[in-house]
Parts: sequence; structure tokens; C-alpha cells
Amino acid sequence: MNSLLSLCMIVRDEEKVLRRCLESVQDLVDEMIIVDTGSIDRTKEIALEFTDKIYDFTWINDFSAAKNEAISKATSKWVLVLDADEYLDIEEHSKIINYLSQKDNTKPQGFTLPIYNLTDRAGSNNIIESDAVRIISNHPDIYFERPIHEQVKYKNGELPLQDVNFIIFHTGYTSDIIKNKDKRNRNLSIFNEMKLIKKFEEYDYFTLANEYEALGDIKKALYYYQRADTKKSRKMTFYVYCKYKIVTSLIQLGHFKEALKINDECIQLWPQYIDFLHIKAEFINQLGLFEDAIILFEQCIRQAEEKSTHKVNFWVISPDLAALSYSRLSEIYIAKQNYSKAVTSLIKLIELKHKELTNLTTLIHLLLLTDEVPVVISFLDNLYTENTISSLPLLFQASLFIGNSTLASHFFSKCSALNIKINSIYLIHYAFVTYDETLFRNELPNVPKQIQPDEIDYLNKLIGLGICLWKDNNLLLHLISTENNTNIMNTFNHLINNPSSEFLALNKADIQSVSNLLIDLYKSEYFDVYDWLIQQFPEQQDTFANLLGDYYYSNQQLNLAFDYYSMLIQKDKLDASGYANIGQYYLNTGNVFEAVEVFSKSIDLNPLVLKTYIKLFECSPSGTLKRNYIDQFLNFFPGYASTPITQKLFMK
Repeated sequence: MNSLLSLCMIVRDEEKVLRRCLESVQDLVDEMIIVDTGSIDRTKEIALEFTDKIYDFTWINDFSAAKNEAISKATSKWVLVLDADEYLDIEEHSKIINYLSQKDNTKPQGFTLPIYNLTDRAGSNNIIESDAVRIISNHPDIYFERPIHEQVKYKNGELPLQDVNFIIFHTGYTSDIIKNKDKRNRNLSIFNEMKLIKKFEEYDYFTLANEYEALGDIKKALYYYQRADTKKSRKMTFYVYCKYKIVTSLIQLGHFKEALKINDECIQLWPQYIDFLHIKAEFINQLGLFEDAIILFEQCIRQAEEKSTHKVNFWVISPDLAALSYSRLSEIYIAKQNYSKAVTSLIKLIELKHKELTNLTTLIHLLLLTDEVPVVISFLDNLYTENTISSLPLLFQASLFIGNSTLASHFFSKCSALNIKINSIYLIHYAFVTYDETLFRNELPNVPKQIQPDEIDYLNKLIGLGICLWKDNNLLLHLISTENNTNIMNTFNHLINNPSSEFLALNKADIQSVSNLLIDLYKSEYFDVYDWLIQQFPEQQDTFANLLGDYYYSNQQLNLAFDYYSMLIQKDKLDASGYANIGQYYLNTGNVFEAVEVFSKSIDLNPLVLKTYIKLFECSPSGTLKRNYIDQFLNFFPGYASTPITQKLFMK
């Protein structure tokens, strides 16, 4: 064994992700061994571009059998085991090589690596961490055991393990991967076979619960997580993960009192981790109890930063929690109209590179509320001390989303000076913001034929804005039709060809699309065109007024928001969300009596918004009014009735 490291994989129908995986390790490993269990797509064809060591293996519903076949072919001192939907950071190659070169491969041993599971679920952490033994010495007595969620075993006792910080990135929890339920159903069939031949242990129940959670069957997942929670499992490495899943499953099912009770116990059991503290903070924030939420999120941040200083993990599930805490704080401070503290949180998020474009756009918007463009540019120059190929396009894009032509022109010039190539769609946006009709038309043919669905929506919106500005029929030819946007395409056509005739009916999605056009026109100060567009929809003007009022309120354009709200109140057309925003404004300014009145009105219009009740209970004195709304709350939100937090509000 002269070579250092062999990659061993088992694959089946992995054409979408395999190339990324192999490219991430091709300069790290000395050989690639790929065992295929029955692919019918291009998996083997892609694998052949990297290695000729590809072996067919008849699938027998046993992952361990397939992996043992793979590692039996390895000829290097060490074995790296990866799944096709995983990859490594190329920058880490030299560290891995240096580390393994200093270790004695003749001794049976393994290394546990952190796995960052990337997710795109709404409301979820962007990263969920787990770990697994993924590097082992190439030794005949080391093997995999269990048909599913296989474990590394050593024939002669317990395998010596060490933790190493070489991160594996895993995309198997993103929505497009989860949609493939065939794999989940296959996994469940393996569990069913296991039940026939062996008694389930705690770890079996835990992994089975994970399968049901991935399928979205939270009730079954909770049942099996609870089966895994025993006195015996308390000493097992998965136990803290299991308790976390029990808490989050209970919350998803609406069993809030039980979830919070167990969560508080976990905070006491594992004070070194912020995961459970963060769950409590999120729950309280969801209720709209901002002051209590601020205290908890700040506690999460303090613990995270203290642990990080000593290079100690502060999380069990997600390393993203400190950043998420800053994100929640920025949202709360914006809602409370405390913009200086919001700016502080946003700066920290940008330093952490957390959703950087979104947070940078919000930061610039807040700065422009009080400062002139030159002052904001100076601030951004200090924040991004080096104008680089990575930071300048980001600043340019944020300026476009703000809609500020002076700021966009400044960063466009900087990008041009460094010959930074700018995406055609962003150039079209720049042409709109700066009223450059020639650039707008010239860039439309340069848009690639194949673009992502979100880019299609973005491009169509820009073309719609161009139609509003220049009233040109030819721009219609560049719209990209999809099965979901036929009606809005007709609307754009109608704007050009029949503006004075009876207008087309708009569905809910179309109304939102036109509202987005109005918002962008306002941001870029095309006020005459803004007024013209709104006048094209006389029957929907109250609907647009509500949407625009809420937008301007949430984006700190309070005077404009209240102009819309006042007009709607006079016509008795203001929606529940508008009354709720006015109530929050009254709370922020200390007008509690007025807040009670408008929160009540908001609930009367829409009794299904949890946070509005909580706001009302916070500021309403005891009496018949409060009792009536408590009864209504208990009817619509029975799961919250017995939590200590809501009980305290009822008694306030």
C-alpha cells in the first residue's frame, strides 16, 4: 500500500450530483472505487470520466454489503467513504493529505467528520450538522454493519475513533432531492425486512423516524423518535439529536406545552449547546413577544461567540444558529423601528456571510433612510475594505434591488474598471434603473436561452417594467411564457395595445405581479409611470392600496404607508394586515390605548393570525373585551391554550 487515500462509493442513478462529488476529490484521492447497484441513467458514464474502477453489484437491500464490496477493492492506506450527493471543499485537500500522512495506517482506526446538511426548507436552518465515520484505515477487520444507516465496526472490539474537522457538504435534504420518494420507500422496505430478522434497538427506531420525517409523516416520525428515547439510549451519541427531533416534531404537530416542557429540560441537560435555547427564542418570537425574544436571541449569540473564541462547538444540529439569531434580531428591531440596532445586526450578518445579498440590500435601504448616497458609499467602502471581484458585483446587485440609480452607477463603474463581467439580466435591470433604453434593448438578446425558473420571473418583471416605461410592442417578444404566467402575459399585452378599453380580470398572482411593478417603479422614482399603471386597474385600486401600504410600512416608508392606510380607512377598505401594522406602530410609540382598538379591528377582519391576538393580550387590560378575544383565540389556536407563556398573557 504505497498510495495514501482511496475513495469508495456506492451509487445508483446519481447523474445529477455525481460529477460534483468526484470533481471535489479528484485531486485528493489516489484512486476512485465506485460500486454501482443498478443505475439506469448516465451515472456510470459520468464515473468513467474519472476512473475505470467501476464494479457492478446486485442490490440485495443491504447498504453495508455494497459498501463492504467497495472497500474490499481499495489499495491505499486510508479509505474515504462518500455518498454521491456529498462533496468536499477543495481548499481542504492539503490539510487532509498532511494529516493522514502523519497517522499510522497499520493500526485499525477511524475518523469522524462533520457533515453539513444543506437545506432549503422554508423556516429551516440553512445548515443542519451531523457527523459520521468517513475515513478508516484500510484494514481487513474493519467493515460496515446494518442493512441501512450502516455503522463502521471492528472485528476485535471497539474501533478507536478521532474527531477531525474536515467538513463534508451534503445536499440530500434540499427539496429537489427529497421529492425523490422512491429512495425513501426503498429505505422503508429495508426496515421492514430488518423487523422480520431482528429485534429493533433504539438506533433502529431513531433512523426509521428520520425516514418518516423526510417523507413528511411527522406523526409517525415522532412515534419512532419516542421509541428511541430510553434509559439505554441516553448514553448513545444520537440521543441529543433524538431529543431535538422530539421537540421539533411536537411543535410541528401543535403540541406546544409538551414541546416546551421537554425543550426546557434539554436546556438544563445540555447548557453548552444553543440549539434548544434557540427553539425557545423562535417560539416566543413567533408569538410576537419581541422583548423576551431579544433577550433569548442575544443569549444565543453570547454563548455562541464565547464558545467560538475557545474553538468549541456551540451547536448540536446547526452551526447556522448564531447567524440566524442575528437575522431574527434585525427583523425584530426593524419591526420596532429601532433602525440603529437593526443596522448593527445586519453588519454582523454580512461579516458572517449569511444570506449576504439579502442582508446587504436591507442594510443599504436602512442607511438611505437617513443618509445621502455619498455617505452610504463611504460606509460601504469601510465595510468592504477591499473592492474585489466578489464584493463589487454584490454591491452592484444590492444597489439594483434598492432601485437607486446613483448608487447603481457608482458600483457599475467600479465593476467596469476591473473588467468584471456582469450577468445580462442584471445589465437589463441596470438599464431600467438608469433609464437607458438602448442598453435595455441591446442586452435582451444576450440573455441565455436556458435560465432558471426564478430568473424567468425576474426577467419577465424587468420586461414588464420596460413596457411600462417605453410602451413598446416589440418588448413583448422577449417575454418567456410558462404554464403559470399566461394571464400576466396577456396583461402586459393589454397594457400596450388596449390601455383604454375594459381591462382584463386579474387573478391573485397577477395582482401581486403588478404590485411588484409598482414597487420597482416607485423605488426608481418613476412616479408618473407609477400613477399611470395604477390608473389602468380602477377596479383593483383598493386591493393595490392595501398591498402597497403594507409594503411601504414594512420597508420603513411610514408616511407613504399611512397615506394609503388613511385613504382605505375612510372607505372602510383597510385589510387586517394594515390594522395590525398600525397597532404595532402605536405600540412602538407608546400609544397603548389606540393599539388595543386597531388590533381588535384586525382580529375582527381576520381571526386566523396568531401574533395579532398576542399583541392584543400584551397591551389590553383585563375585562370583557379581552375575555372575548381569549375565548376566540382558544377556539382557533387550542394548541397554545395551556402553554405557560400564553397563560401568563391571559392573566396579565
